[in-house]
Amino acid sequence: MESALGLHVGTENLCCALTRQTNGISQSSVIPNESGDRTTPIYASFRSNETAFGLAAKHGLYRQLKYTVFRLIDFINGSTSFELAANEVKCGLSQSTNEVATFEVNLDGAKKSFPVNELFKSFLLIIFKYIEEVHSSATKNTVIACSDSLSLVQKTSLVKICQGAGFNVLRVVSEMSVSILPYGFLQDKSSTFHIACVKVGAYKTTLCVYYIVGGMAARCFTCINEAIGGNQITWSFTNDLALEFKRQSKLNVAESPRSLAKLFEQADNCKHILSTINTSSIAIDSLYEGFDFQTNVSRAKLENSAQKIFGEITSFIVDNFRKHDFAIENIDKLLCIGGSMKMPKLQSIVSALFSNAKVLNSYTSDEISAIGASQQAFLLSKQSIKRNGPLVLTEKHCSINVLPFSVLFRLNDEELFAIPPNSPLLLKEQRDFPVNDKSFTVRFFAKHALKEVLLKEFVLNEVNLELNIVISFRISPDGAADIKISQKQSDISISGYIENIFEVQF
Repeated sequence: MESALGLHVGTENLCCALTRQTNGISQSSVIPNESGDRTTPIYASFRSNETAFGLAAKHGLYRQLKYTVFRLIDFINGSTSFELAANEVKCGLSQSTNEVATFEVNLDGAKKSFPVNELFKSFLLIIFKYIEEVHSSATKNTVIACSDSLSLVQKTSLVKICQGAGFNVLRVVSEMSVSILPYGFLQDKSSTFHIACVKVGAYKTTLCVYYIVGGMAARCFTCINEAIGGNQITWSFTNDLALEFKRQSKLNVAESPRSLAKLFEQADNCKHILSTINTSSIAIDSLYEGFDFQTNVSRAKLENSAQKIFGEITSFIVDNFRKHDFAIENIDKLLCIGGSMKMPKLQSIVSALFSNAKVLNSYTSDEISAIGASQQAFLLSKQSIKRNGPLVLTEKHCSINVLPFSVLFRLNDEELFAIPPNSPLLLKEQRDFPVNDKSFTVRFFAKHALKEVLLKEFVLNEVNLELNIVISFRISPDGAADIKISQKQSDISISGYIENIFEVQF
């Protein structure tokens, strides 16, 4: 049974999905963790005899504020968000000359150090062992989906961490690009449309627009705002609850970081609950100075708290469409991604901006990137089998997520079709065309700006004019390009291979 894994590594949570083929039919599903949750918080909590991970660590945040760490992705080598993350974590932190960050805590009177990369690997090792336990036949082949904001060094470090935990990493991809895959748009050769992907994650908001044409996806533009995210919504809600507590007790809960963290945890729980039902309640024993806190909350109250954040998200989207001189009315489909996009009001506000777009909601917003990653891993795994060996991971797998130039096919001097630049990799395509001459030449070009470079030329003779020619090609993540030209129901077939298409010189 063929299968492959997809890991979506976010700032706050991790989601794992599996794509497997049974009797020729491929199916993708999320792998729940040991607790049955479909996403796992990327948290670690230091204790005297062990280190807790996941939900257990997150729930203990307010009790062990100085011993709990999160945003681990922002602490690994090469992070551009290091300072932002360091301001939130309360435990000791040092960074050596080789940029490996280390958390430092005092446990049982002794100072202990925890390198971030090793900590992250321990977290992923738990995930990997559980997958092996419940899916013993599953392959280790994995594609990692992560934010476009991660640097090359950061992605490379993440690959090494995942490989150290046991995953066989084939590729690091954009979480936005792979989210398109589960909808099957790249299998539809006849449709042409624009799709906008909007992600509101825990700490950042991302907007990405793609042009889908002939089964290819070209990225138009991508924008990221690291000042707007779901945590800002939670903090806004927490501040309103703190005011409610002050009205009840005449005390300012913000004077105690531990109490404020306890209130934040309850606000975060309520935010997720109110995404599915209209009312909830909060009851915290001895929140501050011995005073209990009890209150009923509604979805409307949460939405009122988040109005300012909603407005900032709206402005971010509108301003970037204007900045890129792109009419928002030209968007045909809208895909909402990220845990905060589960909020009905936020979905409604974002959808209202795209008045002509169909909203895609067949998949859960915080799971679709993992599912898409597993589907791409499945494609890559099949390719690896055909090449009699696994793909060798290089820095190009981290730095080139899209085709950096156009690829053209010409029959004699007539252009047959073109693959646009910024098309997400892996590329796999098959086209057929009628022919008018028994002898012809097919040329394969790379084009950048006004410059063209001939990559491969094929000459065919004695062609049957009653049969179409079929052009099949595949551009692999390692830069290898396979091209085959043939006629079905005949013996005419010619193939070509380019070892690394990315090394073309213009």
